[in-house]
Amino acid sequence: MDTQTDIYDSTPKSSVSIEKQKTTFFVKVFYVVVFIAALFIIKNEVYYSLYYLDDQEIIFDDLTTCNVLGVQLVGGLVTYASQDEIEEHGFTLADEILFAIDDAQQDEETDALILEIDSWGGSPVAADEIADALKRFTKPSVVYIRGAGVSGAYWAATGADYIFATKNSDVGSIGVTMSYVENSEQNENAGLKYISLSSGEFKEAGDPNKELTEEERTLFERDIDIVYNNFIDTVSENRSLLREDVKKIADGSSVIGQMAQDLGLVDKIGTFYDVREYVENLIGAEAEVCWYFTGEETEYSEEEYDY
Repeated sequence: MDTQTDIYDSTPKSSVSIEKQKTTFFVKVFYVVVFIAALFIIKNEVYYSLYYLDDQEIIFDDLTTCNVLGVQLVGGLVTYASQDEIEEHGFTLADEILFAIDDAQQDEETDALILEIDSWGGSPVAADEIADALKRFTKPSVVYIRGAGVSGAYWAATGADYIFATKNSDVGSIGVTMSYVENSEQNENAGLKYISLSSGEFKEAGDPNKELTEEERTLFERDIDIVYNNFIDTVSENRSLLREDVKKIADGSSVIGQMAQDLGLVDKIGTFYDVREYVENLIGAEAEVCWYFTGEETEYSEEEYDY
C-alpha cells in the first residue's frame, strides 16, 4: 500500500512542479515585457521633452547642438486664426514667430536667427509686430525669401539685419488693399432685401450685402492711406532708403530677384547654402540650425535643412 501510495502520489507532484515552473516562467516574461514597455515610454517622454515645444516655448537642452534658430513664415500672415483656419488656409500666426524670436534671444546657446519666408503677405499689424521684434533682437538676424516675400511678408522681413532672396523670388509689393466683392445686385436679382439695423453712420460700412456709399469709400481710403504711408516709412527706415525712392516703387507691384537687390529691397541673391555660409561668418562657427515649424505641430529639429 505504501509503495502504491508513493507511485500514486508521485505523478501529481511532478505535474504540480511543472505547472509551477511554467507559471513562474510566464510571470517573469510578463514582468520583463512590462519593464521594457516602461523604458520605451520613458524614452519617448524624454525625447519629447527635449525635442518638442511645450506651451509655445522652445526647450533647448545640453544634449542639443543647435546654435542657430530657423523660423518659417509661410502662407498668409495673421495675428490670430483658429486651428481649423490654419489647417485649411495655411496661415502663420505672428505670435508663433514672436515667441520663437524671444526664445532665441533668451537662450545662451543661440547665436543667430534665420527667418525663412514664403508668403504673399497678410495683416499689417502682424507684419509690423514681427519687424519690430526682429529690430529688437540683439543677435544676428537674417531673412531668406524663397518663393515670395511680398506685401505684409516683406514688411516683416525689413526688420532683419540682412535679407537674402533667390534670383527668382518675388519681392516687395509695397501697397495696401481692402478690396472685396459686393453682393447687393446679385441679392436683389435673387429677390433678397437688405434690412439695415444698426446705430452709427458707418457701422455697416464694408458689408458686402449693401452698396458702398461715397462717404464710406472716403473713410476706407483714408485708413488705407495711413497704413500705406506706415508701410513706406517702415521700409525706408529699416532698409536705410530715401522715402522718395521707396514711394516711387510703392505701387503694389513685386519685383524679381536681382531687381529687388538693385532697388535695395534685399541685400544679396543666393540660396540657403549662401545664407548658412553668411551666418557662419557672422558667428565664427559652423551653423547647426534648429527649425521651428509653425502650423499644426510646432517643433524644432536638430537636423540641418535639406534642399
